[in-house]
Amino acid sequence: MTSKNNTDKKIGYDKISTKEVLGDLYKNVTMCKHSIKVLLPHVEDSELTKTLINQTDKYDEFCKRAEDLADRLKLQIEPVSKMLVCMSKTGIKMKMAKDNSQTNVLKVMLNGTFMGVIDLHILLSHNKNAQSEVLLLGKEILNYQEERIEKLKQAL
Repeated sequence: MTSKNNTDKKIGYDKISTKEVLGDLYKNVTMCKHSIKVLLPHVEDSELTKTLINQTDKYDEFCKRAEDLADRLKLQIEPVSKMLVCMSKTGIKMKMAKDNSQTNVLKVMLNGTFMGVIDLHILLSHNKNAQSEVLLLGKEILNYQEERIEKLKQAL
């Protein structure tokens, strides 16, 4: 009986919370990637294009790390629904149809990134019992997005 209790204590994290956090992190970075790809055709500035492409590469890296963590922890993470991706794409295209300026590209990016940062703050603050590597990945993504906000504000 004590060995079972010791095994339970070694886990040290809430599996349900861990799955929720990891799944939401995966969806967050996936949506970031999709949104950038929708905005790229509207970008005229080569530096901004390069910056956004580098961001998609970083988000790909975060996706891969989330997938690897899910595999190691034997958790199933769900992809973003096609309907949500389609709705996001449509919303971005509508915003860009009204104003195709580079300032508007930056505003759309900032708005999306702000929403992602808010979601990550809520997610991480309400799931402190998730597995430590998952929480660390969440903090990394959060820090990265906060840095992106500062870079985007400077480009305005």
